[in-house]
Amino acid sequence: RCKGLPLPVGMPLTRIADLGWNALRDLEYPALVIHEERLVHNITMMADYCHDHRVELAPHAKTSLSPQLIRRQMEAGAWGATAATAAQVRGLLAAGVPRILLANLLVDPVAIRWIVTHVLRQGNTGFSCYVDSVASVELLDRECGQADPAGPLDVAPPALTAASTCSIAAFLIAVM
Repeated sequence: RCKGLPLPVGMPLTRIADLGWNALRDLEYPALVIHEERLVHNITMMADYCHDHRVELAPHAKTSLSPQLIRRQMEAGAWGATAATAAQVRGLLAAGVPRILLANLLVDPVAIRWIVTHVLRQGNTGFSCYVDSVASVELLDRECGQADPAGPLDVAPPALTAASTCSIAAFLIAVM
């Protein structure tokens, strides 16, 4: 329920402050300590910045993997959330994140089949991952084909910069 947090049995998360813990003395490391006013300020500032510059935000959720924090970012307008591993994708899926970006290559056949079965077939969560070569696209195509997805698996090169535009265009032509 609360990784690394030694809560007394039956203690609701909303009552943690009643324990009077000192983060430096009473908690195991690493510990994430959140100051409510700063959290609200930071979430609002980032949401406003993204809105003003017409960009979508998918905050990286790996640091906290806190469903409560992720939910607040979604409520403030985040497009989705970013994960680093298939295990983190499972956590984001369980938290109800509407769109998930895996900021790594998806190369493990077991993880690919799990994504197809539990994310793509469900159809209510968007999912994207990176590809860096024709070989990674072929692997995804082969494994997805065996697992029979209900829809397409969205993939993207990891960086779209002016310097990489030509190589990305050639890459996409090669895989299409």
